[in-house]
Amino acid sequence: MYIIDNNDSWMMPDQLVGWAKASLNIMKLDEDMTEDEIRQSIRWIGDCSVDTIYLDGEKTRLGRIGIHNMLLVTLLVFPEFYERHELAQFN
Repeated sequence: MYIIDNNDSWMMPDQLVGWAKASLNIMKLDEDMTEDEIRQSIRWIGDCSVDTIYLDGEKTRLGRIGIHNMLLVTLLVFPEFYERHELAQFN
């Protein structure tokens, strides 16, 4: 599954996590990451989404695309984290 389109280039979810980990200087395999490292990586992906608004240089307001990217990458790359934190909404 591909999720980000940027001038006709696509990234796989695990590539996005690798990009986030490199930017955050997390040098671990995905399965060895702590809860906080997973949370930081996923938030970083949301912060880099096209509809994220920067409020004062530090704080961000996530849009629908950012939230979708965060949830989708979490589900596909860290399914145990997704389930443990009950990130699914059942209607």
